[in-house]
Amino acid sequence: MNFDNIIPLGDHCAVSQILKELGLRKKSYPFDWCAHIEAYESNILNNIKYLLELLEFKNIDLITYKLIGDTLSKNDSIYNNLTFPHEFDNIENTNNKYKRRILRLYEDITDKNRNMYIIITRFCYIPEDIFNNLYNILIKYNSDSYIILISGVNHEYKNEYGNFEFKYIPYDKKDFYNFDYSNFRPEIKKFFISKLL
Repeated sequence: MNFDNIIPLGDHCAVSQILKELGLRKKSYPFDWCAHIEAYESNILNNIKYLLELLEFKNIDLITYKLIGDTLSKNDSIYNNLTFPHEFDNIENTNNKYKRRILRLYEDITDKNRNMYIIITRFCYIPEDIFNNLYNILIKYNSDSYIILISGVNHEYKNEYGNFEFKYIPYDKKDFYNFDYSNFRPEIKKFFISKLL
């Protein structure tokens, strides 16, 4: 499958990390390296909300502020229940970096590129009405784009989506981080190899 861009939409850094390991990560996007501060929670619904707001209003500064606030740096890598553990710069540079990433996200979607969007959740169910809205908006920019949802929670959506694939990888909450690295991420990597290489 050839795409102009592979765009991670969250909810944590597994997509970006695995794409990097496979030599498939070509650009940085705003949801690459953040996760909810509580291990058993998810930021995916906020990511979707911010993305849809960005596409509707194109307010780069506002979305940057909503995502990272105005204090994110190597000294303070938590904002609004999100952790950004890969940030190692000062506030100004971090803010400018996220503005560039958010603008890039906007342009890579609205310039009608053929994109692959990847969403990963460990245990968050994305309600179908929210997914349906996201799907319809993203696909309207290019009907050849594709969305992959990988989750440890089964998503049995009723509607049939032409450019969509769901990959269910049951997640063992009891063993959380050990399971994440021993099973969940290796299964994601195998799936990416089968789909993208």
